[in-house]
Amino acid sequence: MKSPKAVLATLLMAAAVSNGCIFSPGTTGPASKKPYVAPSSPYSVIQNITALYINRDFAKYDETLSQDYVFRFIPDNAGHSDSLIRNQEIDFSEHLFSTGSTDGLQAAAAKISLAIDTTSSSPDNRVGKEGWIRYYVQTNLTITLPDGQVTPVQSPAYFFFKQEPAGSGVWKLAEWQDVQTSAAPRVNPMLAFNSSPAPRD
Repeated sequence: MKSPKAVLATLLMAAAVSNGCIFSPGTTGPASKKPYVAPSSPYSVIQNITALYINRDFAKYDETLSQDYVFRFIPDNAGHSDSLIRNQEIDFSEHLFSTGSTDGLQAAAAKISLAIDTTSSSPDNRVGKEGWIRYYVQTNLTITLPDGQVTPVQSPAYFFFKQEPAGSGVWKLAEWQDVQTSAAPRVNPMLAFNSSPAPRD
């Protein structure tokens, strides 16, 4: 099982090799927007992540991520970058949800559906993460491209949340960490179209 980013990279690798982004402009969001809720708890942030993917709303994604947000791929052994920092995640979502590329190779997603099932939650006991909350989730994503190609993705992950500013009661997604399973290859296909990979921590 691959993450949404890894699947998109695999599908569109040929376009990425041309050094252009893989999406073409002109895609609009859904006519009926899924509503957002106040980010007063980690679970409400999960609700908003679901909504913003369905709405293809990268501006809301920007609001939902902490300033030090990081996405962590399943690590591989080939020396590739194992993470995306915040601005790279926002760029990814903008290309996927809306703007596309100027080369016209392929349109952005015409439709996205996402369900996130929470399996468990607990305090984040890692050093330096006091007050953070960890959720183990199963993401069920379906991407429909304008040509009708449909790609379903089921991927387990850890979501880590924190209040920002601290003590404000406003929760943000601080880390999205893919989880290794027996069906998931230990590779980072995102490297194929991520022109400026984030450094390792």
